[in-house]
Amino acid sequence: MKGRELPAAASRTFEVTFGQGDEVMSGLTEFAEKNHITSGYVSGIGGLATATLGWGDPEKGGVKPIAVDRKSELASFLGNISTQNGKIYVHAHAIVSFSDGSTQGGHLIDAHAYPFVEIFVVTTDSPATAQKPGQ
Repeated sequence: MKGRELPAAASRTFEVTFGQGDEVMSGLTEFAEKNHITSGYVSGIGGLATATLGWGDPEKGGVKPIAVDRKSELASFLGNISTQNGKIYVHAHAIVSFSDGSTQGGHLIDAHAYPFVEIFVVTTDSPATAQKPGQ
């Protein structure tokens, strides 16, 4: 284990709301690019029509996709924004819940809002260390 204190710095906070049918992950990436956000963290909740989660598999060096093809609640959404190979990269994990109370979770690969998703983006001055899922 290792830890480091991050220097205190001014930050900006944004509320990003996705409407019905909007794709969350590509939208967040586009939002970060337009606002020149290269370091930050994200959290949010909402409702989804569909999603693709992923289970990281370090041995295979990738992610096993998990299709969520029914209405669900975005019960938890946490992640960070960083740069990877010179491009902005949003890395997030999510837990989705269903009408029977069951849940599924993993890396959020894509998700379509229904009826809406609210995400908070908080910028930081200390760059996050980006790792692709499964690494």
